[in-house]
Amino acid sequence: MTNDLYLRNAWYVAALAGEVETDLLRRLILGEPVLLFRDEQSGAPSALHDLCPHRFAPLSRGKRVDGGIQCGYHGLVFAPSGKCVLNPHGNGRILPTAAVRAFPVIERHGMIWIWMGEHDLADPSLIPDFSYLDAADQRTRGAGYLPTRANYQLLTDNILDASHADYLHALLDSDGGTRHEAPRVQELGDGSVEVSWTWGPASPMKFLSHMYAPGAEVHTRLAVRWHAPSAMHLRISSAAEGEELDQGLQAEAMHIMTPETARQTHYFYGGVRSFDVANDAYTAAFLEGARRAFADEDKPMIEAVQANMGDETDIFAMRPLGLIGDAGGVRVRERLRRLIAAERHP
Repeated sequence: MTNDLYLRNAWYVAALAGEVETDLLRRLILGEPVLLFRDEQSGAPSALHDLCPHRFAPLSRGKRVDGGIQCGYHGLVFAPSGKCVLNPHGNGRILPTAAVRAFPVIERHGMIWIWMGEHDLADPSLIPDFSYLDAADQRTRGAGYLPTRANYQLLTDNILDASHADYLHALLDSDGGTRHEAPRVQELGDGSVEVSWTWGPASPMKFLSHMYAPGAEVHTRLAVRWHAPSAMHLRISSAAEGEELDQGLQAEAMHIMTPETARQTHYFYGGVRSFDVANDAYTAAFLEGARRAFADEDKPMIEAVQANMGDETDIFAMRPLGLIGDAGGVRVRERLRRLIAAERHP
């Protein structure tokens, strides 16, 4: 594994907020073992390198105590800052080297974000804006975590190329809109990249069909905005003839990929919608449909792609055939390559 695989000075999602409660949570992030936990008093999240400096035992095999985390092997206690605050052996002297790395973490939008790069560069304002999740009617909100045996950029490619939806996802059938139309790809001023398709009049996507009269035709826009290194906001807008797309039905989703290793990814997903918000039965079906799309359709396909690639992590090293739907993924990969190169060789 090489450092060139990852952008280090960036915010990644380490966990959904609800995953880090009373227990200790160990995750590999960019190949490094990380311990996630909450302060027993304040509930604030913290992240430490999951490696005791004494015998390199995982701190996640220890326990929370007043003041921090106690190693389960020899009892050293480490504060959320990473500093050792208790040595129960001998005269109790604490050596200056008795410390573990602490990672900056921020809890925002129902997720715990972690900065894996240089500590002093961790700027909270650089966390992508997913406030639409907080602003939406919370009755419609759902989220999930999906460990996936594939390189994170394969999963990013998948979200940036909606043309596969007509074949892999029955509920997202675009009536050919994402297959026949070339995506519009824009690099935006904040460094993000937006990939979008607009089509119609045509049949509404299947998960929206109950909102229209039988046989109705609508205009649809599907847009994905990518934020480096791998956080995406997907928005589907649907409107009847004569109605502005931004005033029509809206379904929004997050797709965030955090590399575990070169061929393993932590996939976080979730979404909200603007319509039929009081329909609990539809909400349950909507969220279950989203879970199936990612867990039972995307995940097995992308894992099969990675299996066919073997140890290779860069699909373009294998010289794949190109289709028009690849344009967004190609642009994003090039943008990320430039960012990683600039970080390695400023």
